Amino acid sequence: MSTVKGNEESAVLASPKRIVLEPTTRCNLACRMCVKQSGEQAICEGDMPPATFAHLASVLPQAEAVTFSGIGEPLLHPRLEELIAQAQTLLPQTAQIGMQSNGVLMTPQRARSLLQAGLSRICLSVDGSSPELFSRIRRGGQLGDLEQAFAILDRARRESGRSLQLGAQYVLQRDNVEQLPAAVEWAAGQGVDFFLVTHLLPYGEAALSQSLFPLSTDASRALFQRKRREAEQQGLDLFHYFQVRWKYNKSSAEKRLVRFVEDMVQEAANQGIALNLGLLLQEADIAVDEVESSFVRAEQRAAQCGVELSLPALAPTFQRHCAFVEDGCTFIAWDGSVHPCYYLWHTYSTWRKGQRKPIQAKVFGHVDREDLKAVWNCPEYRSFRKQVVSYEYPYCWECTFFPCNMVDTDAFETDCYTLEVPCGDCPWGQGIVQCLR
Repeated sequence: MSTVKGNEESAVLASPKRIVLEPTTRCNLACRMCVKQSGEQAICEGDMPPATFAHLASVLPQAEAVTFSGIGEPLLHPRLEELIAQAQTLLPQTAQIGMQSNGVLMTPQRARSLLQAGLSRICLSVDGSSPELFSRIRRGGQLGDLEQAFAILDRARRESGRSLQLGAQYVLQRDNVEQLPAAVEWAAGQGVDFFLVTHLLPYGEAALSQSLFPLSTDASRALFQRKRREAEQQGLDLFHYFQVRWKYNKSSAEKRLVRFVEDMVQEAANQGIALNLGLLLQEADIAVDEVESSFVRAEQRAAQCGVELSLPALAPTFQRHCAFVEDGCTFIAWDGSVHPCYYLWHTYSTWRKGQRKPIQAKVFGHVDREDLKAVWNCPEYRSFRKQVVSYEYPYCWECTFFPCNMVDTDAFETDCYTLEVPCGDCPWGQGIVQCLR
């Protein structure tokens, strides 16, 4: 359990500072890593009505940013420019209006109309630098489509004289990790200003083979590697621990091994680190070096090209940080339901450690029925944000009791620390997954 507290003032803000809106859950591609393509989820499709968007008027004048994102492709919304224009009218002059898109439907006319409406930031999905790999990952799309979309947007911002930040997002997978540095360089050639990288979150069991991050936190892995070297210096092999732990008659060396592990577990407990030795032994040979090497080369390319590169953590971070709550974010689904973050925006499942983990959407209200500012300030939502930034919840995937009946359920109520926030395994809070917001 982390002992570092977050910015508790952010939990009691009078109004949200950043609003992420889902204009639609419809999409024109069938990307293999998408929650909609896992074969295990049921996402209802629909478009946000302009009347629903109009209910955000009470909070937009105090907001710093609005981002059109979510499960679907925003360009499919028939009145997207109208929503952007409404947001620009109500937002402060310095606020940003962003959008995440696959770019396939971008045309010169759409680019001009989006800029005129007030769009100031757009991030297109890349996921590969070779046409073959891109088409395999983003089924229904071509790398040429993306190249054309970047060119159209770059031309539109130059001709209009309007400010538009161009960005790219890369979902890191086993198949494309080697292409990351080349993708950064390719995107720089398209005129991008920033490049956002995120690990793949397996929404189905089939996607587990593409995941590249371990489940043990950076702190427990560092402690394990240090103690592993100490054990080797003493002639002990940690990989034999579970073979001798329950032996009735142990040799002197085996007794020393058991005592060594017991001391290691106690040292971890004294530092507040959840140490799952079985998991650490399983993950000892995970090729994080390959990912780290790709990250280093990507950083070099980005520096050479003048691109702002944002990389995820190599392993879950022990000191968690919820940017959603800390930065005053709220999330509005296409149907007007209000959610606290990407993680709890929809009902779905993730797969890790060979286990399915159900995630239940957390809904605090609906903007069609009550004012968003009232929803934001309701006792339940305020209490939720305070519990999140306390960072006192457990590290579920490192727990030796996982999956327990408190978190492995379709109707989460509390965790083993009696907290009502299901954040113990949130990959965003642990720095593994990041999105445009």
